[in-house]
Amino acid sequence: MLSMNKLILIFVLLLISLNMFAHPHMFIDSKITIATHSSDSLLIQTDWQFDPYFSLSLIEDFDYDKNGLFEGAEIDSLEVNAFNFVQNFNYLYDVKVNESAFTINSVSNFKAYIDEEDVHYTFEYILPKKNAKIISYDPTYYIEVCALMSKSQDLQNVSFEEKRVRVNFEMYGKLPVPQFEITVNE
Repeated sequence: MLSMNKLILIFVLLLISLNMFAHPHMFIDSKITIATHSSDSLLIQTDWQFDPYFSLSLIEDFDYDKNGLFEGAEIDSLEVNAFNFVQNFNYLYDVKVNESAFTINSVSNFKAYIDEEDVHYTFEYILPKKNAKIISYDPTYYIEVCALMSKSQDLQNVSFEEKRVRVNFEMYGKLPVPQFEITVNE
């Protein structure tokens, strides 16, 4: 008969081994471009580039005519069947505006295209022109979202007088994740 200490040790080892299976199954490089939308809002333009393996499955499932392009009904089908569900996860962003949680209620201008072998999704959403933090993150860790940003390119269209965008890493749960911090001098 096993002693209580051995049972506890087996239980702990079992829990540790279950965590070892938590790993992403899909990888996204997420690039954002920040532009002025109106006097009190920012336009966040997003480009997601999927890893080659997930891209291949999207191409096989949604490029119906096999011409290497997503067109018309194919893009509509991709949006409905392989994009809209991320609204349930705030489009894989944890957004805070003035330190309060911000929900992205809708996105616009969804497009999908194939660049060589990688599938891209592009879309836009609006944020209030206030101090904001945008973290690309999937709390389930099913999708690894890597945030990319080129400050010199992506801020040239922002017209408010003083702007500061800082990219740093912040602990999110147990993981360090990139965070875009947009500070606006009002």
